[in-house]
Amino acid sequence: MVALATLLTPQEVAAQLNISVRALHAMRRNGQGPEWLQLNKRTVRYVSDDVVQWIKSKQQA
Repeated sequence: MVALATLLTPQEVAAQLNISVRALHAMRRNGQGPEWLQLNKRTVRYVSDDVVQWIKSKQQA
């Protein structure tokens, strides 16, 4: 059986990054920040592994 990736809400990702949800939204709008999924018109989620990878890429920059 294949394990499914953990999906995080914008609130959870913002808390991990120590930024506001509004700042995370602005990053999405500007094509910055971790990759995200648009599940429907109002629902955005982040794959936990993508968030970790994005954080690591910023630490090495």
